[in-house]
Amino acid sequence: MGGFGALSYAARHPRLFRAAASFSGVIHTTLDPAGIQAILTGQGADPTALWGDPTAQSTLWDAHNPYALIPRLPRGYPLYLACGNGTPGPLDPPGRPEDALERGLGEMAERYVRRARAHGLAVTAHLYGPGTHTWPYWERELTHALPLLTAGLS
Repeated sequence: MGGFGALSYAARHPRLFRAAASFSGVIHTTLDPAGIQAILTGQGADPTALWGDPTAQSTLWDAHNPYALIPRLPRGYPLYLACGNGTPGPLDPPGRPEDALERGLGEMAERYVRRARAHGLAVTAHLYGPGTHTWPYWERELTHALPLLTAGLS
């Protein structure tokens, strides 16, 4: 959950980071809490151990949800978001099936980008269409995001 962590930590501690990026991250945890819990269950984890029940502990879920935390980021804060739509793309092997996880993450990214831009954040978004939840896409996007992430470092 690198993209989740990057955007969540940046929003909760904006003075510690000069920019943040997410490549196919879980960045709107309350859009599909059952999906988040299914991911955890699939990894052998207790889905309520994260932040409890998504309904009963909705305040706790929101306190960690990058989408809900957007207003905590200062206007102009630089963000880079990239995600595919789950359809196999140019970096996938032939015959690769559709990727439902990436499709859901793409929807999260679209919503996040709209809200972040409405809040006045400096969002660079590469919602590249065909692409799956795999390393070749993230490696490509890292090369695109590095200038934004390293700007101002000296």
